[in-house]
Amino acid sequence: MIRDAKISTIISYHPENSTVPWTSAERLHSLTLLVGKSVYWKHIFSTSTDPTFLFLAILWYPLYAWDESFESLHNHISSLVRRARAGLKLLLKYNQVPDILKYPAEHSCYLQALQGRLLHYESLLDGYQASVSFIEKTPNPAVESLGTYEAQRKASNELMKKECENLLSEIGRLEKRRRTMKDRVKNLLDIVDSNQTKALIEVTDRGPATLTKVTSFLLPILASDTDNYF
Repeated sequence: MIRDAKISTIISYHPENSTVPWTSAERLHSLTLLVGKSVYWKHIFSTSTDPTFLFLAILWYPLYAWDESFESLHNHISSLVRRARAGLKLLLKYNQVPDILKYPAEHSCYLQALQGRLLHYESLLDGYQASVSFIEKTPNPAVESLGTYEAQRKASNELMKKECENLLSEIGRLEKRRRTMKDRVKNLLDIVDSNQTKALIEVTDRGPATLTKVTSFLLPILASDTDNYF
């Protein structure tokens, strides 16, 4: 965003040839128009002449997208946990190797890829947080040229700080949720680890007593995992 005393400009990048479903310029424009119809943001715009608030309002839209993505990812991880828990119970009760343990290398690679994606999300959230922190710590230098009084500038800066803190708090919530999902994937990796899986499969023919002994150190990992994280 180029902030100026007379007119400010928001520059956004929208690659046309990309496999990633980027938000189009038309879509971003329509979302920006919706901000003006919000009672909450109308009050803010009437309180302050700082155009940075419009940019801050746009930064809330990625948060909504993160929430939707994390909800879908959470449901997927939960289904994997339920499969692993049910598989171990099947192994204990019926002496049968569950599907999730039959091909440990395949499942391990998938979970490691999922873990890598969650690590990548950490860097994206760090960048997101840095952008909001920059706005919070860097007042608009053009505001002094807008003819506002000192009291108005002070009120505007306080309002900006409050809104940035709200957004930063929500980003912190997303990061906490990401860490929780990363821990759950790690638990699954511990279960599907090739060495542990090999031991489980080898004892299926040795009787329930031996099987129970081998699985006793795995069950607490899944028992500590729950779907009621959020």
